[in-house]
Amino acid sequence: GLGVFAIEYERKSVELEDARRFQLSMLPKEIPQHDRYELAVFTQTATEVGGDYYDFHVSADGTLSVTIGDATGHGAKGGTMVTVIKTLFAGYHSGTTPSAFLSDAAEKIKRMDLGRMSMALSLARFEESRVTVASAGLPPILVFRNASSRVEEVTLPATPLGTIGVDYPQKEVRLERGDTALLMS
Repeated sequence: GLGVFAIEYERKSVELEDARRFQLSMLPKEIPQHDRYELAVFTQTATEVGGDYYDFHVSADGTLSVTIGDATGHGAKGGTMVTVIKTLFAGYHSGTTPSAFLSDAAEKIKRMDLGRMSMALSLARFEESRVTVASAGLPPILVFRNASSRVEEVTLPATPLGTIGVDYPQKEVRLERGDTALLMS
């Protein structure tokens, strides 16, 4: 009995380590340098491998797009959804509104028929002194106002990708010098 248990545990450990390595390979290798915005990332994964994801896109005109998400399911299932989103985001260009990107991603995920898998995802497009945000089931984006030392919540209630909705409203928020935007999953 005990020998079989040990082998099973070892196999699971190897699978989890493979899944963890794969998950980390889906994240950007470096944070982009930008002359207008200072970027920072903090990740603390749970003990189980999850479907945490973030990515960046900087267009030729300097528009910065940031996406952050959390897929349901652990291990391979979460990894599958992250792979789908990473692939879709790789084709993203800043001419597409965050709202349109999320709607398009939701439609494509539905067509793929991935079962009960879903992904909460936010997309923020930073241009000059404004950020346009759309969200599919993630917590509000927080904006710390440097001038007043106050925090604003940018709330966009919508369901995660792969669930019932395909309509993702967006909001545009003005940013002043020294303001901080926090996206989290």
